[in-house]
Amino acid sequence: TYDYSTCKCTSCSSGSPVNSGSLCCTKISHCNTYNSDCTCAACTSKYTMTNIGSCCLTISNCSVYDTDTCKCATCANGYMLSSDGKCNYKCPTISNCNTYSQQTCKCTACSSISYCSDYDDEHCKCAVCTGSYHPTVGGTCCSGTNRSNCKLYKNDCSGCAVCEAGYYVNGYGCSACSGVVSGCASNYTTEKPCMCSYCSTNYEKNSANVYSSSNTSTWGGQCCKKVDNCSEYNENCSCRICNDGYTLTMTYNGYEYVQTCSTARTNCTSSSCNSCPAGYVVSNTEDKCCRFIPGCSSYEYESCKCMECGDAYSSGVGGYANSWLYKGMCVETCPTGTTPVMYNYYRVCAATNCSSADPYKPWICNTCSGGYKKNDIGLCSPCGDDAKPNCTTYGANCACSGCSSGYNLVSGTGYCAASSLTCTNNSVCPEGEFCYYTSTSSGKC
Repeated sequence: TYDYSTCKCTSCSSGSPVNSGSLCCTKISHCNTYNSDCTCAACTSKYTMTNIGSCCLTISNCSVYDTDTCKCATCANGYMLSSDGKCNYKCPTISNCNTYSQQTCKCTACSSISYCSDYDDEHCKCAVCTGSYHPTVGGTCCSGTNRSNCKLYKNDCSGCAVCEAGYYVNGYGCSACSGVVSGCASNYTTEKPCMCSYCSTNYEKNSANVYSSSNTSTWGGQCCKKVDNCSEYNENCSCRICNDGYTLTMTYNGYEYVQTCSTARTNCTSSSCNSCPAGYVVSNTEDKCCRFIPGCSSYEYESCKCMECGDAYSSGVGGYANSWLYKGMCVETCPTGTTPVMYNYYRVCAATNCSSADPYKPWICNTCSGGYKKNDIGLCSPCGDDAKPNCTTYGANCACSGCSSGYNLVSGTGYCAASSLTCTNNSVCPEGEFCYYTSTSSGKC
């Protein structure tokens, strides 16, 4: 249709739009008004004009659109571009940052900082200042008193704010932490003075989040020996809480009793394991039923071996009112090679002729007394075939420590020599004598 007074087109056929020059233009989706050359002049509500004149659904914080997909190609500065072409995530503000990466939100261009010679570009802070200036916690440079072992100064340079690792803020300056955290792979962290940065393999940090700002902490920042399936540790590094489905128990590992977090409730007749079927008894931790051992009054959790046998005052433990602990069992008479003794208040069969025994299994000898040797079951036997000719006194494990008159002890060999003739082989010795020597030095005939 036409405006007959002006002969200009007022509406086009087939729904084509009329531009500002009263011409019929090819329709552009979501375009509201057209230029005289039929390009789009303005898009409809909720749509944004692209750089080629098309209209895309408006994406918040988008500055450049992909004209083929209408997804965002470039976000406004300070926003991250997501995989679906949107800009919903605002980057954390970094002081002194002018431009942010839309992929990582890291700063790509920082403002200039006075007296700074080396920048921490990612955080737009000064890492190294020029001359007598110092880096501050705010990322600038200040002028003030030089303080040893200070990493970052207060913004007004009135004192140290963060000390180097291994030091803590003390007044205006820094003092050294005392001691090293056991099990720590990196002493120390500067964020929490005198605490461990991270622990060694098989160690975990304890549960405490309290720390001492003036010294090595006694509660927090410790490295505890790892207990599998333990979720929280006590101040003394013992496990406090196990993961769901696990129960805190004590287990004998062959040398000492250690904490474990276990799921086992073997042979129990109740969920709390406070009762057992016939022929079983509750272990010390009340988390397992152990097969009954006559004479035993206390059971080890993991192996169910006996930990303590009954005495004259604990009758009613299987008829053994006066028994002795030997290899996890209770015996009325100690076997040959052992002697019944009271060991750390426990009744045990200890190895005889032993100068040093296993502290948790005293029936196993580590070092035998003079004139005795350790046999294959850990007890001490007379030297017998290991006796040395002309030896009168024996040390540990049948090594000779004293010779008969007229003989000399050859150092490092444990043998007695009949003369003082130096040798390295038998050829220099008198007939009937042998050369006793070590691989590193000459010996005696």
